Amino acid sequence: MNHLKLTMMFTPCEEGGFFAQFAEIPAVFSEGETQEEAKATLWDALNEMSLAARERAVSEMTQCLRSETLELIAS
Repeated sequence: MNHLKLTMMFTPCEEGGFFAQFAEIPAVFSEGETQEEAKATLWDALNEMSLAARERAVSEMTQCLRSETLELIAS
């Protein structure tokens, strides 16, 4: 079985709460009042980014003969 591991980084914000991002995908980031909230919104941001990328890819797959879908499940 294949696994994808991502590193979440949490930085306290001066105004309170936390800024969160993946070390491996810095373009995916979020904020939350607590680390748990920041973690949850970060997963949401990753999901939204992947959905948008999938929509772009599907529209470009006209010349593709075969594709597979990978589902990542967070714990």
